[in-house]
Amino acid sequence: MLIPVGTELRGPFWRRPSSLSRLPRPRTVAATLAGLWGFAFADPVFGLLGQEPPFFTTHGVGGGLILLWLVLTAALPPLLLTLALVALRGVNRRAAAIGFVGLVGVLFALILIPRIDEGFPLHPPLFLIFGVVTALAFGLMFTVKPLVRRLLAATWFSPLVFGVVFVAMSPASALVMPANPPDAPPVAAPRQLVVLVLDEFPVASLLNESLQIDRDRFPGFARLADLSTWYRNTTTPSVRTAHAVSSLLTGLEPATPSGLKPDRALLKRNLFSMLADTHDLQSTEPHVRLCEFRGCEHLVEPANFELYRHTGLAALREWFPERWAKERFAFLEADWGFVDRARGVQMARLREPLAGAARAQASEPGVWFTHVFLPHRPWEWLPGGVIYPAGIDRPQGSQPGDGHSYWSDDPRVVDFMRQRLILQVQALDETIGELAAALADGTIARDAMVIIAADHGISFKQGAIARAWELAPDQYADIARVPLFVRYPGQTAGDVNDRAASLIDVLPTVAHVMEAQLPESWEMDGSSLAAPRWGSYEQFIFDDANRLVLPTPLDLSPAIQQYRALAGGTSDLYAHGPLGSLVRRPWGDLPLGPARRGAELVDSENYDSVEFDGLVPAMVEVELDGPVPGSWAVVAINGTVAGSGPVYQYEGVWRIAAMVDPAYFRVGANDVKVAVADTAEDQLIPLTLS
Repeated sequence: MLIPVGTELRGPFWRRPSSLSRLPRPRTVAATLAGLWGFAFADPVFGLLGQEPPFFTTHGVGGGLILLWLVLTAALPPLLLTLALVALRGVNRRAAAIGFVGLVGVLFALILIPRIDEGFPLHPPLFLIFGVVTALAFGLMFTVKPLVRRLLAATWFSPLVFGVVFVAMSPASALVMPANPPDAPPVAAPRQLVVLVLDEFPVASLLNESLQIDRDRFPGFARLADLSTWYRNTTTPSVRTAHAVSSLLTGLEPATPSGLKPDRALLKRNLFSMLADTHDLQSTEPHVRLCEFRGCEHLVEPANFELYRHTGLAALREWFPERWAKERFAFLEADWGFVDRARGVQMARLREPLAGAARAQASEPGVWFTHVFLPHRPWEWLPGGVIYPAGIDRPQGSQPGDGHSYWSDDPRVVDFMRQRLILQVQALDETIGELAAALADGTIARDAMVIIAADHGISFKQGAIARAWELAPDQYADIARVPLFVRYPGQTAGDVNDRAASLIDVLPTVAHVMEAQLPESWEMDGSSLAAPRWGSYEQFIFDDANRLVLPTPLDLSPAIQQYRALAGGTSDLYAHGPLGSLVRRPWGDLPLGPARRGAELVDSENYDSVEFDGLVPAMVEVELDGPVPGSWAVVAINGTVAGSGPVYQYEGVWRIAAMVDPAYFRVGANDVKVAVADTAEDQLIPLTLS
């Protein structure tokens, strides 16, 4: 006997004929699934992303494309599910009916269980058990209770309601109906302007114990400081890239921890709109897309696939427990993970403003604004322009630490990651040295204004996240304090200025120097660094939970000491750890004991055909079949010790990782040897590599 789901049955359900034999009418199926989808998906996801205007600007969408996104994400999934069930009905009616009831149960569980977990956090196994039980129980109730079925079908319009709320009331609604750019104010003293924004760059990484730039490790930045004003006490307004860069361009604080000023018209009053009438604009900014004029390159096309993929990840973040979301779905860190980070591209873009400003004529002032993901992860650059294969997407099991999860509790592993950052900063320093040379010799006009800043830092706190959602006080120095150098027009000598500063002060400073006559309606929270300051100044940073007031002064010494401890404070970063004194010694001079088997060189084929115009395998990794008699290792390349690194355990596997000087590689096949010990005075145990 075939009885559709919509038929009311009487008597105890265990004595009734099966009600899973036939699928209801398609419009009933569609109405039911649409109603549940609205509460399970549209409500939490539209609520989350409606507070995140950078989500849409990062993906290069606005206006009609956002409306299309709303329609497709709210209406298309239930429609496709309905069509799939109808098609299945043609093959197996019982399977279609069971599938329908199963979807109803799962969607209801996605509505209920995350809300229970918010109030009463559930352990992962319990979370899954509750979800399965809820889905089964509600599916059964839906099967036997006609009133439940009618009520659910009557909620078909819920996605429409949540879509209207998004368009009418969320901060992102201003992107759907954008305001026109404001009229550019008069600029009495237009000049060439170069703005270079670096990424994930703590100022403590540059410093020595005297709070000066370490000239041995970073001669390029030291030369830049000799020619500009270094605002040594600068902080970022946000841990998020999009918010920090928007604040730099607008002079505005983020309005809330999770978003920018909700009035999009305020964001249109920015560096580009201020100088649009007097300057030729050349902008490369992949995140915030505040430049809406000719000459602006955003690097991000309307990449629909990425937009919808990240929307799905946002849903996963809302559906699963917060502790899972932060560890598994950390993509909402404002860099989104899809912007072009191809090897070599970022370093090439770093030179674009230098080349553009050098070609420019003083009579035609221009703005060269470039945001590059350096020295941001992936850490893969070495001094001398060498690139090694160790990107951020490398499997977690093959590298000690992962910026999108928690750092290791092993301080040696954390120091290894810090070492890789410093090596990438040294590679960046070479290009900064080229910029400083162009400033010194007049290649860039002497009356040009040059600004170099960074959006935020990175923390290496053991057991914590690299850029935490909620900052602890011992992470302030690493994440909040960033570099800021300003070469003012005509400046020829360096100056270290210790006044409290923030990235929100950059735009007011440019307006002051160029004598822009801003109307009173042009709101800014920052103040000019080129003018005297009266009264107190509060330094702050937004994490994802709060606006945090930073202590004054903010002590950088613990962070500096951790960077200075690498390689004994020397500029030779490859000579790291207690075996660092053995680096650059011939392998045959080492006190070697009997060899030990059970070691495998990871990606051993990379060492058989090295080409210096490609990737050089300068991060050597070894997997061991068990613990070895030593906590540190040295690695020799072609007969000379080229680096050292820790022996550590990760996910139950013993490993070795060491950065080696690429100068010891040769074109073609290379010989790799590894030995372990605790100190340089111990006998080293060589490992037989397979």
